[in-house]
Amino acid sequence: MSKSDTLNLNLLETRVLWIISKKPVHGYAILKELNKNRKRKTTNGTLYPILQKLAESKAIKVKKIGAREKKIYEISKQGKVVLKEACNELCATFQSIFNDFVCKTCGARARGKK
Repeated sequence: MSKSDTLNLNLLETRVLWIISKKPVHGYAILKELNKNRKRKTTNGTLYPILQKLAESKAIKVKKIGAREKKIYEISKQGKVVLKEACNELCATFQSIFNDFVCKTCGARARGKK
């Protein structure tokens, strides 16, 4: 996958792809995982367009199983590359924030790796 083919993911999209990367899963289970310990809940109206975007970009595969054709989402080979790039970007972003962090209460500084 060339850099021009890279799918740019926001934080929620990255999290959805990360959940799917752990094991094949259906939409309700993704939603349940996203909403664990959160005040602001992710809704079906937010999740399913993300799943559609990931499927259209070939980052995930969608399988229909059973009589009701329940959709199961699974990360693709291309999705693993996209997730790795998104995680690297995320880690670099948070590392720079972490390195500059100073607690406003006690003045302690976070110490990153040097």
